[in-house]
This record gives sequence, structure tokens and C-alpha cells, in this order.
Amino acid sequence: MTRVLMVDPTSSGEILLARFYQSGGDVSIAVTEPVPESFREQASALESSYPGARYRTVPRDPEGWAPEDIDFLCDSSLSYVSCAGENGVRVADEVRSVLGINPRNSYVAGQARIDKFLAQERLRQQGLPHIKSWMIQNVSEVDLLDLDMPCIVKPTNSAGSDGVSLVSSKAELRAHVSRILSQTNAMGSVTDRVVVQHVVAGTEYVIDGAMSPDGPAIASIGRYVKEFVFGAPAYRSLTWLSSGDVPRYDQLIKYVGKCLDALGVKVGCFHFEVFDTGQDWLMVEVGLRPHGGGHPNFTERLTDGVSQVSLEISVASGDRVDPKKLPPRTLPGRVIFLAVDEDVRFEEDPADRLQGLSFVEDFKIAVSKGDISAPPRSLFDTFDIGFVFIVANDLALLDEYEEKVRQEFRSTQVAL
Repeated sequence: MTRVLMVDPTSSGEILLARFYQSGGDVSIAVTEPVPESFREQASALESSYPGARYRTVPRDPEGWAPEDIDFLCDSSLSYVSCAGENGVRVADEVRSVLGINPRNSYVAGQARIDKFLAQERLRQQGLPHIKSWMIQNVSEVDLLDLDMPCIVKPTNSAGSDGVSLVSSKAELRAHVSRILSQTNAMGSVTDRVVVQHVVAGTEYVIDGAMSPDGPAIASIGRYVKEFVFGAPAYRSLTWLSSGDVPRYDQLIKYVGKCLDALGVKVGCFHFEVFDTGQDWLMVEVGLRPHGGGHPNFTERLTDGVSQVSLEISVASGDRVDPKKLPPRTLPGRVIFLAVDEDVRFEEDPADRLQGLSFVEDFKIAVSKGDISAPPRSLFDTFDIGFVFIVANDLALLDEYEEKVRQEFRSTQVAL
């Protein structure tokens, strides 16, 4: 491997960039514009943080590329192209296609990889279990829908649960569609279409991995706990699991592989969210980049060094990886998402309370004494409060530790 192009290496994507850079490889960095507000500070620091790496900002839409953008991106000396952030999917796909770099993702299913409605349509067309979905471009189309309530509505082109809402009537659906259409979402794109979906009852899991020449290589499987508060998804926790903790594990892995194949995914990291209904596995959506929030680092702590980042680097380096084997989990671990259910003021710094807990491996707290927080409306809002990574000797002990974390966090705040 001589030269690598990293597209949008923000959030956990910077872990991937740092590994390639530290290995001594020749690295080019492309940041697509517009840059989401949540990542602007990190993206602006990349050029100075990686001296010697080629750096350029480029339009997210290839139709807007200037000749100098094409010269930078589509350099024939590139040996690997990595999509390191949500916004980079289309650019990475286009560069791989122009250069004829293998592996590269299927051209036919290209738009479905960045559109939540078209992704479900693609599964339906391929005869795979999917979530029944409708696409809306105008509020007037709401009354034409024949669907049961409640339902889920969200932008087709955003991430981090931005714009997602649980609505219980056509009136609420119209109001939410009207609110988010034509607005700039968390990814810096204008929402011009929304997807409406049936509510799926079941347990939600997330599968993280990277594509290998032999198929998807799985790095970790986690179970999400989240609920809707005032119509918005409130994340509570994400727990790493072993294969024995997952019902019908082999069926799940086959389903993940078939979905990725239907979407034409042949290269790079993937972040696959799926529901277990007790009968079927149903894909919620898939992000073709590393799991955010530093998740790969936490996974490596629990698996003796294996994560989707390490898997992609192995594949890019020409090493073989086992696409069927889930790395052994050496310790149970959990991310606790910190949130508030009402407007509060922090009377103490939560970090001061949390740093003394022996089972806390890491935390990122964005609030301090005197700050005021409201209930989060998206995962990005949750990150504006913070999260805690804990480990234990068994899953049951994680529950006890989580309650202690939440007690300490609650003790630092007062309701307004």
C-alpha cells in the first residue's frame, strides 16, 4: 500500500486516518463541503494535525468538482480509497469508480447507499426482509398515505437520529414533515425528502465491521437501549455482546451479508443497525463508515485490539481476515449515553463525580458547572451532554454500574 485517500476522516474516522498516517503511508485527506457543524472544528484542524499529508476541501457532489479537485482526488497513484465519514460515501464511490480501483462499490445501487428510503426499496426489490416505507416530498402527500399510527418519520439523507420523530396522528406527521422539509439537517444537507416507516417492535442491534474480499468481517455486535421522549429518540446505552448473547446469530450474519450485497457494498467500514422482531431481522439503516464517538477504540479495549478500523487497515494492506469469526470479547462493556428528561442546570461538574468511579474506562462530558441542558432531540444533542464507557466482569454487573453512573450524574443537576 503506497498511497491512501481518506474522505471525511471526522469523528471515529480520524482514528482510521491516524493509523494510516502513523504507519508511514502516503496519505491524502479530502473533506467534503458543506462540513456539518458538529465536525467543523475537527475538520478544520486536520491539515495542521497531519503535516506532510495532502489536504483539500471538495464539493460533496461530484458534479461540482473543479479540474483541480479531480486532479487531487483521482490521482492514478492511489492504491486505496477509504470513506471515513458519513458525508464521504458518494465521493469515495466516485473516486474508486473513476480510477477503477478494486474493490469498488456497485454503481447500480449507488444512490441507495445514501438514501434511507431507497435502501429499503433496494431490499424489497431483492426479496429481503425490510421495513415498509413511504417517501414524501411535499406535506400534501401525507393525506395520501395508507398507514397505521404511530409511525416513524425522518430525513432520507441525515444521520445520528437527526430529524427522527415518532408521530401518533396524521396531524403530527404533517407538522413534523413541514418542520424538517427544506431545512438544513445535521449533515449540512437540505432535507428535500422524508421517509415514513411502520414502527418495528423488537430489540435493536448494531453490527460493526469492514468488507473483506471474502465478505463482511464482523468486529463487534452491540445491543441498543433507547426510547422515545416527546417524540424524539433518546439513547440510553449500547452494550457489546458475544455471539452467544445474540439470538439466531448465524441467521443475523447471513442477513447482514445479503443486505450489504443488495446495496452493492464491497469495500470499507460499515455500521449496520437492525431490529430483531423475534421472527425476522429487519435492517434499519447502514452507515458506510466507522461507528462514531470513538467506538473503535472501545471495541479494541474489549477484544484485545480488534475493531472495524483494524479490519479495514488489514484489508487495505492486503492481509486476509476471517469474514465469519466474531473476535472474542475479553470483557463486557457498555456506553452509557447521558441525557436529561427536563430542563436542568448543572450545579457541579459531572466529570468531577465520574472520574473517581473505578469501573469507568473513559468518558466525554460536554457540560460543566453552570450549564443548562434540555432533553436531547437527536444523538448529536446527546453528545452535547456526554457519554461514559464502562467495563465489568459480567453483563449483570454492567446494570449495577450504569445505575451508579446515572445517580452520580443526576446528583450534579437541579430542575429548572
